Amino acid sequence: MKKERSKSVSGKHAYFENAFYVSKEKVTEVEPLKKTNVSPLYKNGEAFIIQPKMQPKAEVIVRVSLVRNLRGKVKGYIEVFDAEGQIVLRTKYSKLKIRRCYGNTEYAWAIKSVASFLNLPVKRHNFRTGVQNSFTGNS
Repeated sequence: MKKERSKSVSGKHAYFENAFYVSKEKVTEVEPLKKTNVSPLYKNGEAFIIQPKMQPKAEVIVRVSLVRNLRGKVKGYIEVFDAEGQIVLRTKYSKLKIRRCYGNTEYAWAIKSVASFLNLPVKRHNFRTGVQNSFTGNS
């Protein structure tokens, strides 16, 4: 998994990617076993490839990838991984809405809790769209 926070030289574009442990009680940032430096998407900032260690209390790991464009619009993907490291739910964040791309809707609670933890403004959740239990990414 990648952990990144970077900005363009002009400051008009930004990229954020991070992973979180999510249980029913709380949300915490991932503690890495290994950390390797890589080049970020934009010039200013830093990026790492991390190997997460699964905590016994954490039920799932949620990865958040968000881009802010020139007009200040934020969009990206939020993905949920189970204890074995398999992706179980992928959603898209755009226009203040979270929409399911594919996966199992039983993990929607994890996405809602991470969105509230990050103070993402969400106007609506739509977990009925997309493909049920298709983990290939092809819709």
